[in-house]
Amino acid sequence: MRMLILSIALLVSAANAAEPLTLKQLNLGDSEEVIRAAHPTIKCFSPKYGPDRLCEVFQVDRNTPDVEDLLDVGGEWSELTSMYYFDDKLGKATFYMGSGSFTQMIALLRTKYGPPTSQLGVPVQNKMGAKYMNDIVRWQRGGRIIEVEHYHMRLTHMMLTLKTADFDAKMARREREEAKRDAAKL
Repeated sequence: MRMLILSIALLVSAANAAEPLTLKQLNLGDSEEVIRAAHPTIKCFSPKYGPDRLCEVFQVDRNTPDVEDLLDVGGEWSELTSMYYFDDKLGKATFYMGSGSFTQMIALLRTKYGPPTSQLGVPVQNKMGAKYMNDIVRWQRGGRIIEVEHYHMRLTHMMLTLKTADFDAKMARREREEAKRDAAKL
């Protein structure tokens, strides 16, 4: 009996490990046209800095049928869903939600993908001097990362992120290039 339970646990764990990391059927590497075909009313633009293109869905769009599914994340509502493109490929998607959603998101991701790859607590101090611990939980597999940050920018909000493993390096490189370009204008 013990061997049967262990075998089932190993099979479930192997199945979780084999499943590619994704959120809301967003496929990293897809073009903006793929997103627009599924969500025609989505708002996309070319920001002055950062990615080539940025597409956003706000909570006020909640009643727009073609984008509503990008706001409902496991039964929790995203206040802002953003998709970042480099070279016409989706490199990152973020879901900005109330920090009360953190526990639910962790539970859902553990159910779908198994235990996280890493968990860390980062000490933070706000401008008023209050100190707290920001929990960051991460799943990494096959060049993809899902990250859940308990407190993102403020105590009342969390961030759920799906990104390519090299997204942050690309963004940092882009920011350095933009800073050099802007510095030349001095």
